[in-house]
Amino acid sequence: MGSRTSRGSGGSFESGRFSLNIEPTEYLRSIGMPQSGGRSVSNSGAVQEVLSGKPTLVVDPPSGILPHQAWALERRNSVMRGYVTPDPWQMDGQTPGWPNGVPRNHIYSSLDGSVGGPWRILQGSSYVLFLYETQHEFRYVPLDGRPPPGKDIKLWLGSSRGHWEGNTLIIETTNHNDSTRFDVVGNFHSDEMRVTERFAYVDQDTLEYTATVDDPQVYTQPWTIAITNQRTPPGTELLEYAGVEGSTGLFGVGAARGEVWSSQ
Repeated sequence: MGSRTSRGSGGSFESGRFSLNIEPTEYLRSIGMPQSGGRSVSNSGAVQEVLSGKPTLVVDPPSGILPHQAWALERRNSVMRGYVTPDPWQMDGQTPGWPNGVPRNHIYSSLDGSVGGPWRILQGSSYVLFLYETQHEFRYVPLDGRPPPGKDIKLWLGSSRGHWEGNTLIIETTNHNDSTRFDVVGNFHSDEMRVTERFAYVDQDTLEYTATVDDPQVYTQPWTIAITNQRTPPGTELLEYAGVEGSTGLFGVGAARGEVWSSQ
């Protein structure tokens, strides 16, 4: 991945373990986020920070705190306070195996299987294809300037259109449904969300990823997350992803009983 004319595989990448929350853990705990009964990476903000090296993904606003509208903050907080023992409507859609959506696919990955899995880039002259180990998802991004579909079309991964600016791939994604979330504790969006992603090629092993979310239905201003993506070791494969469909020990429900569930 590095120029307008690149072809073939761009390799596999993994980026970080932000699953429970994308805002600072200490801030969320100060306003009522419980500590779960489990000790796995995916439900421990403290372990997440140690492994990712970052307390938050949010780089704008500088506080790291999302600029919710008042009603949206209350909805998020109601999910956050109950994420260990959620009501059905509060359950993270990732748990029963629904798609993670954009931009969550690029912040939920690890090589050791603690959360998610790596993702792969395939390139052609007029498209970029992302393949994700998590949930066996894929995302096709045309680069040929075609317009997005009509506003009545709503998709789990939205509709993406990309273009190159030097060594940076810029992707605009619209036409989302409102069923995906940014994290377990309940940060959400409307179906009017627009996401602008930038994949900046630093060197053959490093991509700097940023995503700006613009959703005036839920937030008072656009906000941005950032993370560094590292190429995986040679020979890394996307493995079959074992979900939890039909399991009674789902995240949240199981954590309340002291059970620990990993992503695979």
